[in-house]
Amino acid sequence: MADGLSQYMDPRFVFPLGVMLAGLTVGYVIKLRIGECIPQSKKLTRVGLVWLDPLNVCLALWGQEIADARLAGLPLTGLSIALLAVVPAYVWVKWRKPPPKRAGVLVTTSLFSNLGPTFGTFLCFVLAGEAGFAAAALFALYFYPTFFTLGFIIARRYGSEGEDLSALRYMVDTMKDPASRNPVLSVFVGLALSFWAPERPAFLNPVPEFSVPITTFVYLVAIGMTLDFSKVAEYTRHAAGVGLIKFVYSPIVGLGFVWLWGRFGPEDVLYQQVVFIQSCMPAAIFSLILANLFNLNRNMANTIWLLTNGFAIILSPLILVAARALG
Repeated sequence: MADGLSQYMDPRFVFPLGVMLAGLTVGYVIKLRIGECIPQSKKLTRVGLVWLDPLNVCLALWGQEIADARLAGLPLTGLSIALLAVVPAYVWVKWRKPPPKRAGVLVTTSLFSNLGPTFGTFLCFVLAGEAGFAAAALFALYFYPTFFTLGFIIARRYGSEGEDLSALRYMVDTMKDPASRNPVLSVFVGLALSFWAPERPAFLNPVPEFSVPITTFVYLVAIGMTLDFSKVAEYTRHAAGVGLIKFVYSPIVGLGFVWLWGRFGPEDVLYQQVVFIQSCMPAAIFSLILANLFNLNRNMANTIWLLTNGFAIILSPLILVAARALG
């Protein structure tokens, strides 16, 4: 029994916990030492978005042989899990009838999960290296189109109509910024390299082993520099409700899709593991962007993001153990 347990208590399963806590702690200590540091946080985040994350995605996808057309089902699976996560949130809103600005936060935080290098993609990398990172990037491909369409529709419905924000216009303006454009383009560039370029040079093989954890650390330092605990107590009940969706309901839904991938997907169990990990992710920071754009309850959005992500950091070794058990 001890041997069976020890095979899952691999030190690398504790590694993401250390990276995440270290990044957030360093960022928060910097904030305590120098005070308000939102500009510095934004600059650090841009470094990750413009340079580090696109490099990681390109290298990971270039290093994979993506020949199975069924892998197109990964982003469709991601979208399906996200849409199904809205169902209990919408039922909750209809039943409890919270004010519209709170209702919008409950729905959007349930819809959008932290799938990127700050959480889901990083855990997939920890589990399966570059192959896991590449599969997780494909899974999250639906995120931006959904954010700029359904995300805007939902936030506009519950939020302020004072600003006539066009989703198309905002998307165009956002994509002009390399911090938004580069992560999206890197997926397509990586896929093009995988399909048509020569095999990735051997000297690049060790790069992701260092660049992926460094990128995650950089993002989390930037997040730690903006943490605000002042309004947390007021919205813990709402965060707990979204947490039930993120960590109980969505993983159950995810297991249903894991079963489908086991029956109809490629034989490699990696894709089932990636689907499961990504179905367990906390609220995305993009829900805070929607709260700011459409005048939803910002403090509530911040609390839900903070508490669900904090709990998920603690839960991450168990998520990895469960994902490994699928294999």
